This record gives sequence, C-alpha cells and structure tokens, in this order.
Amino acid sequence: METPGQAVLKGMRDALPVTLTFSFLFVAVGAASQSGGLNLPQGLAMTALVFAAPAQFAAIELMAGQAWLPAMLAIMVINFRFLLMAASITPYLGAPPRRALFPALQMLSASTFATTFPRVRGGELAYPFPFYLGVCLGAFPTALAGTAVGYLVQADNMPWLQDLLITLLPVYFTTFIARAWPNTRFLMAGLLGFFLTPLVSALVPGFGLVITALLVAVFLLVLERRA
Repeated sequence: METPGQAVLKGMRDALPVTLTFSFLFVAVGAASQSGGLNLPQGLAMTALVFAAPAQFAAIELMAGQAWLPAMLAIMVINFRFLLMAASITPYLGAPPRRALFPALQMLSASTFATTFPRVRGGELAYPFPFYLGVCLGAFPTALAGTAVGYLVQADNMPWLQDLLITLLPVYFTTFIARAWPNTRFLMAGLLGFFLTPLVSALVPGFGLVITALLVAVFLLVLERRA
C-alpha cells in the first residue's frame, strides 16, 4: 500500500517537466528582476509571493517605470485565476489541516495545478495532499533557485537562454494539454489564452497578459457555474 512519503515522491516525479522548465524560465525572471532595478531579496520575495512568471514579468516592467500601483493591480488581475484554481482543487485534496493547506496553496500555480488536478480529480491517489506537496516541492524551490541564478549571473546576457525557452515552452504546454484531456474546459481556456494574448497585446499594448488573464478567468468561472 502506498504511503504518504511515496505519494510525495510520486508528485515530485510527475512534476519533472515543471522542474525542468522552471529551472530555465525563472532564470529569465531573475534576470528581469535585476534589469528592472529590484535587489535580490525583492526578486526572491516576488517569486515566493506571486509565483507566476507572466505576472512577474508584467509587474517588473511596470515597476521599472516606478508604476507601483499599476504593477500591484496587474499582479492581482493575472493571479485572480488562482482563486478559481484553488476553489477547484481544494475539495479533492482530502481533509488536510488548514495550517497546512493555506501555506501549500501559496505554491499553487498554473503548472502545479495542471500537474495535480487530473490525478486528484480521478480519485486514483490514496494520499492526494502529499502528492500535491510533492509537485510543489519539485516546482517551488526550483523557481526560487532559478530566480537567484538569473539575478546573479545576469542571464539577460545569455542569448541561448531565450532560444532554449522558445524550444522548450511549446513542448511543456503540449504536455499539460495532453494531461488535461478529456477535460475540455482547461483545453479551451489554454487555446483561448494562446489566441487572445497577441491580439489583445496589439490592441492594448502593455496590457495583453492582464486583460487576457481576466477574460480567461471569467470564461472558466462561467463554465464552472454551468457545470
């Protein structure tokens, strides 16, 4: 019979695509933090508290122009989707104590959600919450380490990093789309974000990610209520 420790290890194993991608993606986040004028503790704090690369890139760009209030609003709007994710995944995590659940939900991201939700929703795990913690242990420390490395080595001077991300990210997102099948809600949300982001960015420069995230969140909320 599976133990909680084995469930944690299984979560870490399933999070390997996230771990690999975050090890490069958050290097770019760290470099952006350095270029945007944040110090290392501020860059690490942003990753720890926000834990969403799109929101961090948008906020750093605004902070560089001393637009702190719009930066905070951008983070809130982009991360609004995590409220819906938390509401969706929490009922499937068993009955962990709140003192453990609330800190764990801070490590919820689009990637940790997409890795965990299909497994816990299917009811195939004896210990769903330890499995989720394992996924987070594969993703969250990697994001922090990547942020620190990117900040310290000034990864914006590494042109190969952008080329690697361009190659890696499509494979990464394809993996999650495959895992989400046949849950068409998340498949449609992903496709909607893919097509809307460049369109909205062209119409409203600088706010493409923010507006698209809000539209996709509303889309998921409407589907959730109809389900």
